[in-house]
Amino acid sequence: MGIKKVRRQADSTGGNALERNAPQARQATLLRRGVMAATVASICAAGAAHAVQLDAGPDWKINLDNSAMYTAGWRVQGVSPYVANHPFFHQGETRFGKGDMVTNRLQDLVEFQAIYQDRFGVRVTGSGWKDWAYHDRVPGNPALLAMGLNTYPGGVSDYTKRYHYQGGELLDAFVFGSAKFGDVTMHAKAGRLTQFWGNAFYFGFSNIAYGQAGVDNIKGFSQPGSELKELFLPRKQLLLSADISPELSVAAQYFFEFGANRYPEAGTYFSAGDFIYKGPASVPALAGFAGGAVSAGTENAPPDNNHNFGVKVAWSPAWAQGDLGLYYRQLDDPHPWALFDINAGANGGSVHLDYARKVKLMGLSYERTFGTVSTGFELSYRKNTGLNSALGNFVPGAPSQGATGDIVNLIANAFIQLGSTPLYDTGLFIAELSHTHLAKVTGNEGMYNGVGHAACAGGSKWSGCSTKNATALWVSFEPQWLQVWPGIDLSMPSSYAWGAKGLPAYAAGAFYAQGTGIYNIGLKALLDGKHSVTLSYNGLNWKPGPVVDGPVGPMYGSGTGAHALNSRNWVSLTFKTSF
Repeated sequence: MGIKKVRRQADSTGGNALERNAPQARQATLLRRGVMAATVASICAAGAAHAVQLDAGPDWKINLDNSAMYTAGWRVQGVSPYVANHPFFHQGETRFGKGDMVTNRLQDLVEFQAIYQDRFGVRVTGSGWKDWAYHDRVPGNPALLAMGLNTYPGGVSDYTKRYHYQGGELLDAFVFGSAKFGDVTMHAKAGRLTQFWGNAFYFGFSNIAYGQAGVDNIKGFSQPGSELKELFLPRKQLLLSADISPELSVAAQYFFEFGANRYPEAGTYFSAGDFIYKGPASVPALAGFAGGAVSAGTENAPPDNNHNFGVKVAWSPAWAQGDLGLYYRQLDDPHPWALFDINAGANGGSVHLDYARKVKLMGLSYERTFGTVSTGFELSYRKNTGLNSALGNFVPGAPSQGATGDIVNLIANAFIQLGSTPLYDTGLFIAELSHTHLAKVTGNEGMYNGVGHAACAGGSKWSGCSTKNATALWVSFEPQWLQVWPGIDLSMPSSYAWGAKGLPAYAAGAFYAQGTGIYNIGLKALLDGKHSVTLSYNGLNWKPGPVVDGPVGPMYGSGTGAHALNSRNWVSLTFKTSF
């Protein structure tokens, strides 16, 4: 996979027709973003340019687009005994062996958009998929299964089947319009849509847009190198904006739907554990702690209308030589804690998902272009956000609650359009740095899994405990060779995410722990700007802890991040077309 979109395009927000009356400074920003997006599209994607235009008279612009994608993938490493012997990881690890087809997935995206007189419109999109690599039986280590350690004792859950086997969903479904009142142009959108604020490309847990929409990490794992905006899941909302002057605009949004992140479920190839998220039915490995059966797969989600909102001021004064953004948002954390509760009588328990509520975010962004280099910066303060937390308090009858705290996030990136060299004709380079600082723990400090805190139990960042400061880097590089054969462009999409130092304090911080290495390198052919074929090698690496004696053999005793995925590198072959 390569870089596919740099800025969220109007075909997902209904924006093109509404931006034509934008102030001059905003038009400059849109032009820079449009140049970047057009460059990426010319290298990486077929799409909206091939939409079918329906004739309904001069006042209407109606497009219907259908994009199909087929992905085949194969595991290139053997099963790790240190993972397969672990009661929490064995079913995901043993699902596929070396050389097995881990995905055989066909996906289709249908997009419809109608615009009346360049002022009003409607947009509806939907997606459907089927993966023939999956079936109802979830295998596992035979010795652990014989002990009753099966997270799906009654078969695979409907939730897991829907998102990994076969399913579909409505994505965008909204109306939009614009009107002018004196010198002020107003824009409005209402319905299910995505809106992305700030300048981050990749780091979705530390950016200003955190919580504006859920992120589809099932797609993110199966399409390495995807940009964050490609993974956003639409939410019901009302979005208003006003162009007040050539240098100043304001926007506000209010949400009517909770938007949780989506993750690979237990027993699937990219599952980080056999007991977390919404798919599993039980956690028999914890029965000894609870004194009885332990259920799983439930969540305590915030209500859909929980006063999630945001306000943005965009300002482009001449002295700034760029674009400034000020933000204030209230959000519910889209990333959950997985929490273990023991019943009052110590006769069983449950593992459920829970979320930090009404988190406050204050942010500042700045974007400036230097020739062919576009730079972006974000600084944000998140108050009472979910922190890296222990699995539970292990006290019968006392429900576990995750730790909360205040964090400071800094993101800096650069987008470079590459010129012609003896090695390639053109290309793209993106680098993004993320730094997180824990300001303070504000709630349930006893559950905070941080170095020097009780829940860490004397551990370190290498055993999954968060640090006060943490830094990570993501780099993408895609050189392109034009018209290698008539109508065919070649490119080499590649990316590398690196946990440089520390382990971020936020709840999903282990994903970018020190030593993390998530990478892909591929070769892509684009035919007539409409059809593409990509062959890619995809790698996953986190630092595992020491090997200890397990119930059926040696296993990893701890580690950072999703270290159970270390032996699941894979090769993918993807075909895309639009019609």
